[in-house]
Amino acid sequence: MLLCARAVPNMPKNFRYSLGENLQKKVMEILLFVYKANKTQNKMEFLQKMAEEIVEVKVYIRLLTDLRAISEGKYAEMIDLAQSISKQIAAWEKYVKQQGSKMVEK
Repeated sequence: MLLCARAVPNMPKNFRYSLGENLQKKVMEILLFVYKANKTQNKMEFLQKMAEEIVEVKVYIRLLTDLRAISEGKYAEMIDLAQSISKQIAAWEKYVKQQGSKMVEK
């Protein structure tokens, strides 16, 4: 979130209030899904939503790069972080599935 919050004000004005704000909203939604997944028993619902949102975030980042609204360096930094989050979501999903199968076996 901080990375996006720092990048958006430096974007050209015509992208800052459209694509930049949308990117920030998507990142905020992911953060809220993390909170909700931590608070509920049915984590898979929120994990799937997080996975969908992170794909959208990657699309926004790529589009902003193609439009030259963010630098290649900022793109690399943001996409690396998005990839890391994707891996964490996948690992969390795998863990939840394993825990679910253990509950069924008992």
